[in-house]
Amino acid sequence: MFVSSIIILAALAVGANSILKENSAQAQVAPSNASFSSSIKAEGDKAGETQAPHFSFNQVVDSLQTVDEQAAGVGVVFIALPAKGKDLPPAVSQRMELMLGKLPQPIGMFTLKPGAADYDLIVQKLEIKSLPSFVALGRQGSSTVIPSDDLSETNLLKAYLLASKGGTCCPPVAEKTPCCTH
Repeated sequence: MFVSSIIILAALAVGANSILKENSAQAQVAPSNASFSSSIKAEGDKAGETQAPHFSFNQVVDSLQTVDEQAAGVGVVFIALPAKGKDLPPAVSQRMELMLGKLPQPIGMFTLKPGAADYDLIVQKLEIKSLPSFVALGRQGSSTVIPSDDLSETNLLKAYLLASKGGTCCPPVAEKTPCCTH
């Protein structure tokens, strides 16, 4: 079990390294016909230095269509889902924003209004049990849920990798089940 865990972590590190090299060498451009909303619907049926961009979940949207429109050149978005009737806790948001600043760019960040129809669709299709949560969506149809009580750089990187690589049949927690590749 310990050896298999080491092998899985090594594989994730190699995969992450290749993704980071790809993204730093060239910007990923998502296919124009792919959308974030289709990824959800498909699942169920100092001077001179460049500063990292500031990330914030302050952009509140009321639909996945709005995400599609506002994140046109982005291959992966992270959507915050606050609990119904509540705001996204600032400490949770800030923690996630700091971690997202370490990922290859570009990525999008949004908060979906709890009253939106797409909010209920996402919660239902992805079987989200704990709120607030974050959903990593890729234009290729991959998505991963990160509950706020399970935020870590490792889980964030896994979610990013799964969302940025379309066509995978791996579940969000690949260590617990066999994972097929195409």
